[in-house]
Amino acid sequence: MNIKESYAFIDEINNDTDLYKIIRGHLFIESKMINLIEFMLPFPEAININRMNFSTKIDLCISLGVIRKDEKECYKKFNIVRNDIAHNLDKEITEHEVDKIIDKLPFNIMNIHKGMEAFHSPKLSTLIASLYINLLVRVNMSNGISPNRLVEAIQSLKDNHWPK
Repeated sequence: MNIKESYAFIDEINNDTDLYKIIRGHLFIESKMINLIEFMLPFPEAININRMNFSTKIDLCISLGVIRKDEKECYKKFNIVRNDIAHNLDKEITEHEVDKIIDKLPFNIMNIHKGMEAFHSPKLSTLIASLYINLLVRVNMSNGISPNRLVEAIQSLKDNHWPK
């Protein structure tokens, strides 16, 4: 687990503006998807992953077995919100829009989300963190790091870096 990157992620999603949280959170989430794709492909240099759109990366992650099929909808909904706000900078993200994504969270990501709610962060930050942590766990497990070690690392991040 890259602690420096994790600290940067926490700082980014606890920024004051929803626009900033969504754009930067999306970039962190997409980066983890790319990590997973590159890890799973025997010859990742044979394709230009960076030229793929986000939806294609989601589908590729599912086809490689690194994202479950039931996780697709919440990542796609988050991407739609990101596109809406990126192409209309005056757009405000409503709590209803955030709730619509939360409603699409499958059981495993919902469990992460419920655990993150204990940090008393804004709902949007908690949602983005849940989507990111789901992928972070997958990346670290593919690198041989045990789930228990990940839980300890996430708890350490909460204790030492998450805004109070």
